[in-house]
Amino acid sequence: MADSVTIRLTKHEALALMSFLMRFRDEDDLSLRSEADRQILYDLCALVQNELVPELTSERWSQLLAEAQAAVVAGEG
Repeated sequence: MADSVTIRLTKHEALALMSFLMRFRDEDDLSLRSEADRQILYDLCALVQNELVPELTSERWSQLLAEAQAAVVAGEG
């Protein structure tokens, strides 16, 4: 699918990310409680950034972001 992005994580990365996400879901807390929290977010940012180079460097970045945010909120994303 042209509008999808695939990001591969190791099992360890996935577990560290899941812990962080579950804490946010359960406690509404986005604080970094460990070096693993910080590292997995940096790693995830780098992985996503690599998949979105055209969008991130586009002159239409602000418009693309606004459209994406609206789609996600509307459940279309």
